[in-house]
Amino acid sequence: MIALCFVFTAPKLAARQLPPEVLLDQLLLRAQRLVDEDDLDAAVVAMDEALGLGAEHGLELPPDLRFEHARVSFAVGLLETAKASVTEYLTAAGREGEFYVAALALLEDVDQILDRRDAPECSPEPEGAACWMELTSHPGCYVWNPNPQATETATWTGECPTGFAQGPGTLIWTSRDGEQEVEGNRRYGRNHGDVVVRDSSGLVQEGTDRFGKRNGRWVLRSADGAVYEGPYVDGEPNGQWVVKNADGAVYEGPYVDGEPNGQWVVKNADGDIGEGPYVNGEQNGRWVWRDADGGTREGPYVDGEQHGRWVHNWSDGTTSEGEFLEGEWHGQWVVRHPDGRTAEGPYVDGERNGHWVLRYPDGAVREGPYVDGERHGRWRVRPPDGETYYVTYVRGVPQEP
Repeated sequence: MIALCFVFTAPKLAARQLPPEVLLDQLLLRAQRLVDEDDLDAAVVAMDEALGLGAEHGLELPPDLRFEHARVSFAVGLLETAKASVTEYLTAAGREGEFYVAALALLEDVDQILDRRDAPECSPEPEGAACWMELTSHPGCYVWNPNPQATETATWTGECPTGFAQGPGTLIWTSRDGEQEVEGNRRYGRNHGDVVVRDSSGLVQEGTDRFGKRNGRWVLRSADGAVYEGPYVDGEPNGQWVVKNADGAVYEGPYVDGEPNGQWVVKNADGDIGEGPYVNGEQNGRWVWRDADGGTREGPYVDGEQHGRWVHNWSDGTTSEGEFLEGEWHGQWVVRHPDGRTAEGPYVDGERNGHWVLRYPDGAVREGPYVDGERHGRWRVRPPDGETYYVTYVRGVPQEP
């Protein structure tokens, strides 16, 4: 028995006497052999020993060892180890590293799984905050639900190799609002790659996702024929968009972080064209409208409504100038006709209300009250070459003296 023990232990004693750099090469060869044999758990142990030996003796390690260590650690589920090693590889190798792109993708994969582990699961009645939802078609398998609804469920036609919906397939969301089908590839429970989304309202959306967030150009087509086209960045519309309504109206301009921001051009179905700024999703600032018949309108918007002083130059030569208040004609206005007639007075909530003065090219003057857009009350009439007289109106109808 003593001789037998000596036979088995002698190589180990001899190995310990090898120079550290030789031991390092032996461990690296062993790790590679174990990877080739698909014994990844043992391969991680061999790589751990190699990294420890290198640190202990200040040995130069192969530049890709950290990446390979991260890759194998990830494969056996050592997520924190994988993240630490791939981060060290990226820091040391930088953008010139041979596996730079693959390392970035691996880091993203690790982060996605860590997010899955740390994020909450959806409750039996999901509604509100994003969460991981268990598939009714695959118990124990999950998909990411960014906007859960009450009574919502999800089924999946693809595979679930690691507890996530993974690879190609169709995900079907069912809620009180109907069904939505999401066809495409998934990575770790999130959309990843080209995606087609169809819902029960007839809306079809096509574009590219990256780990559950829209990135790149998307096209959305509604059942009534409207088309929305433009880029997403990290799940939000960002960049130049074109919106074509079913009635023929076209809107073109930039989105920033999910809202229209910047200079937009609007072409209405009737041919009118407007140009001006959006701020935080609303028309804000000075807009100019060019009507199809040749007229123009110019003035400020505040939070999506005409507000402030506007000037209208109508195609027949008439000019109107006055105040808007929250989208309504409101305040003092002056109207000038090309034949010389003028009208001055106040609007209230979009209707003439109050004392108005009407002047004519021959010198005649009429003045009196409007109520809700109609002459109402006692009006004074001054002819150009006669005595002043008065006319009483009731809802626009002159009364007999």
